[in-house]
Amino acid sequence: MDYSKIIKHSWDIIKRRKYLWWLGLIAMFAESGARLSFPSSSGYNFGGNTPAPPSNIPTNGTATLTSTFANIPRVLGTSSDYTIEYFRLAGVWLSENIILLFVITVVFLLLLLLIGYISNTAMASLILSVDRIEKSKKELNFKESFREGLPFAWKLIGLNIFLSSIILAIILLLGLVSFTPYLINRSDGLLPLGMILFLFGLIPIFLLGIYLTIIRRLSSRYLVLNNGKILDSIKKARAIFHYNFGKTLLLWLLEAVINTALAFALIIAFAIGGILLAFLGYVLSLANNYFFGAIILVLIAAFLAALFAYSAVVTTYFSTYWTISFRALDYLYKTRKTNHGE
Repeated sequence: MDYSKIIKHSWDIIKRRKYLWWLGLIAMFAESGARLSFPSSSGYNFGGNTPAPPSNIPTNGTATLTSTFANIPRVLGTSSDYTIEYFRLAGVWLSENIILLFVITVVFLLLLLLIGYISNTAMASLILSVDRIEKSKKELNFKESFREGLPFAWKLIGLNIFLSSIILAIILLLGLVSFTPYLINRSDGLLPLGMILFLFGLIPIFLLGIYLTIIRRLSSRYLVLNNGKILDSIKKARAIFHYNFGKTLLLWLLEAVINTALAFALIIAFAIGGILLAFLGYVLSLANNYFFGAIILVLIAAFLAALFAYSAVVTTYFSTYWTISFRALDYLYKTRKTNHGE
């Protein structure tokens, strides 16, 4: 395989086809995920006075839910009047707003599903468009390309959920194995031991994540280009990867190197842009002129637009890169099977 040719050819394909950039702009949401973080308080007293629990506590609410939340600090080993009261308040608030929370959750999940459907449609469209270009077939416009990817959106969503659930299940199992002894015995010496075990357990999970990332790259393209089923696509991707282990791993490493270089360039651009905007903002603040303030807003909007454009081009490039790579790896796999009479 000519890796330098793949890198260059990927850029040659996308640099003059702006409709691919628009597909990449939409498809980049297929590569992103949402992460929720919740604040926590330890409840430990380091020699000071424990803060007083809040007053004006509402008395209504579902007793079961409230008592359940009040017992969470005891389970976690951080029980104190302060933390117990706050967890009880959380239970009271949830019991009073359970319907509102349910509606918000449903709306959020439907919105997330809609974004996933549209972005995975664009991802399938990118794969099909590049494959069409490589086969020298008639190219489609943005609308036609997007319509061509519609039948594959749910399959790609299912593929992503299946592969992600493997990692999630293993992480939950690792956490259960690591921290169950501490939760049962409540021994202070078991908590650091559990944390060390958990951190060391993340190393093979990280390697597994790399493997599943490569499998996702290959299986998504087999699924789209061959209209395959999810499990069949994963099976075929594993076979292609194992037959071309060194080549596939090198392709992933090249992607990682290019991504790292682009990330450093983006950080430098952010730093320079931030310094220039801060300096310009300081100068304009001295002028105390609303017109110059509007200029700052326009510059910020332009900077954000440039960031989105950059993300679209990067997504488009690497999607093209892996589609071309998949075609080459699949060809080598089929050729080797033919030569061996399989």
